[in-house]
Amino acid sequence: MKLVLASGCVVVVAALAVACSGKIATVGSNGGEGDAQAAGSSGAGSSGSSNGGVTGSSGASSSGVGSSSNSGGSGNSGGSSSSGGSVGGDDAGDLDAGVDCGPIPTLHENPAGDIYCGLGADGGSLDCLASAGDGMCCLGGLIGNGVYAPEVCSPNAMVGCPNGGEDAGGTPAIPIQCNQVSDCTANGFQGASACCLQGASAPAIVPGCGYPKAKGGTAIVCEGSGGGPSTSCAAGEIQICSSDADCPSGTTCTPGKWKIFQLGFCL
Repeated sequence: MKLVLASGCVVVVAALAVACSGKIATVGSNGGEGDAQAAGSSGAGSSGSSNGGVTGSSGASSSGVGSSSNSGGSGNSGGSSSSGGSVGGDDAGDLDAGVDCGPIPTLHENPAGDIYCGLGADGGSLDCLASAGDGMCCLGGLIGNGVYAPEVCSPNAMVGCPNGGEDAGGTPAIPIQCNQVSDCTANGFQGASACCLQGASAPAIVPGCGYPKAKGGTAIVCEGSGGGPSTSCAAGEIQICSSDADCPSGTTCTPGKWKIFQLGFCL
């Protein structure tokens, strides 16, 4: 599932990038949480995942809200990245005063192993494809002065994302292993039964907008090792989905927003 601004244009003014390709627009890369500008599909977090001994890296939060409804984004083998850093604060969109609801989020059930990762160098969507060897997304960390490193695709985002801020005051990149359970299998996490957002606030309805939004977060990881029906994420984590099949019994995949993405929450 991926996670759209609505026309088909790209406008770049100084460090503010807005894409209207029917997919996303973003102000700030991994930084702010402004949802008036973008719509998209995934997220990221910190505590460890239980599948295959993978451990999440703690990190900063990304920004905006984005969406990707197509499944065949450009392949990005060899660690593809979006162009340039972008400006945005970690709390840029967390203020609810004067909220612009932006596009209403919808569910995006993309092919397994196709993870939306923000804007690419050409201004279009950056899709991380397992079939190209780069099936996971790294949202760039803060590198200074409100500027965030560009997104990149990675063979294994939990092993190490190369686009975090390393200087004093910088923040780590946010790894994204999945937007749906099928992404886990495509990326080599056999038997995973849950896709989990770590370190974020519980999704809450945005006043006046009617859809849920989660804030913060340090990674989206694959969890579980038994395969079969979807299981619940660890306590305090948020279950991510693209359809009801990704959710435990008794919950429904509900479209919402997190950072630069539209995605589903099992609620």
